Amino acid sequence: LHVRSRRQRQMCIRDRSSTTPSTSSLFNKLLQHAKYTEAVQLFSTIESISEDESKDLLILFTSHINQLFERQPRDYARIDHAINTYLADFYNDLRVLTLLVKSYSQQARFHEGIRSVQLAYSYAYTDQQRKWVNHSYEELIRHINNAFTPSRNWEKLIEFYLFIFDSGLLTRAEQFNLIKLYLLSDNYYQASIHADALKDDPLWQQKVADLLKPYNVCLLYTSDA
Repeated sequence: LHVRSRRQRQMCIRDRSSTTPSTSSLFNKLLQHAKYTEAVQLFSTIESISEDESKDLLILFTSHINQLFERQPRDYARIDHAINTYLADFYNDLRVLTLLVKSYSQQARFHEGIRSVQLAYSYAYTDQQRKWVNHSYEELIRHINNAFTPSRNWEKLIEFYLFIFDSGLLTRAEQFNLIKLYLLSDNYYQASIHADALKDDPLWQQKVADLLKPYNVCLLYTSDA
């Protein structure tokens, strides 16, 4: 029944192509009226018929999402609904996954953003794809820092950096920032623990030493060398 109905939809589109507006016009109309379930159904049907046309529709979809980001005030409920409706069927599409990260970042929904970044990395197989995800991750970190640094909410920042650490995403630069946060919050013990993780990295040895010196904090452990 499912195969028959899908074939019927495909035949319907072919039969109507000469008498109804173009597929792209219909798709765009569905997007503008926030009929995302119908839009994704149409996209799914077209993808099985024409790869080139489905690429054009995906460009329309991502452009639509970016336009929603530009509107003031932003309707994040609509943005997230559109993105998640698409990802329900096309969960490994990095272009759309990174838009979800962007939405979560702007809403300060950082835990969801980090989880989405993790998911995106799991589908990033090429250097270009990893660059897309890296950019989204960097933007997420920027939003996290901007959300809590002005109010000097070091505790909340530490919480998120530790969540990133537990997720396996924490870079050396972010670990260095985590050391700073522990120092700013007077937690010298934890600062020394995370500093110890960088002590044998030639790119970070001196930076860590210079960071700790004003606080008279020593590393807990010394190198075996």
